[in-house]
Amino acid sequence: MFALNLNKKVEKEKKEIEHKNKMAQLDSIQKIRRIQDPNFVKTNYILQIHIHYAEEIEPSSVYSEVHWRNYRVVFWVNPSDQYETGASRGYPKFIWEQLFNIPLINVVTSEPKFLSLEVMRIGGNPGPSRGYIVVGRAKVALPRVPGIKECQRVGLVRFVDGQTVGEGHIIISLTMIQVNFHWRDSLFH
Repeated sequence: MFALNLNKKVEKEKKEIEHKNKMAQLDSIQKIRRIQDPNFVKTNYILQIHIHYAEEIEPSSVYSEVHWRNYRVVFWVNPSDQYETGASRGYPKFIWEQLFNIPLINVVTSEPKFLSLEVMRIGGNPGPSRGYIVVGRAKVALPRVPGIKECQRVGLVRFVDGQTVGEGHIIISLTMIQVNFHWRDSLFH
């Protein structure tokens, strides 16, 4: 019985080693493909994002109790680097007209990148995070061509009773600006 358990343990360890070797080999193959791929280029950019306004958020036809609430937009390309607008108060259109520059370091130009956006209501019923309640979210592909401003009316979705519902829009402009290798020196010094 002891020998049988030992054999099973040895076989299991062999399979784990084979699996690790295969994963390392696949990783090496992917690295070689990237090196050979002419589109595999790492570049530094500044993503210039202009948050214009949002509309049709929590429409009065559905949310009759909504009157003049405060909203803000939280957004990111990398979840550990989140940005947010100031508060906007009004109804039915919420205007921010705020411009942000997000540094993007060593972006692989052949891989798509996305901007995540969340429109949040401030105050009212306390939410799970800082009293904010997400009333709409979207994910937007970043522009592929540097230097060209892309204006977009982006549909927002929200969760209502466990269902994803399209509700409202946010109007934004995005521009990818390619910068040289020492861009940090010029920005932060």
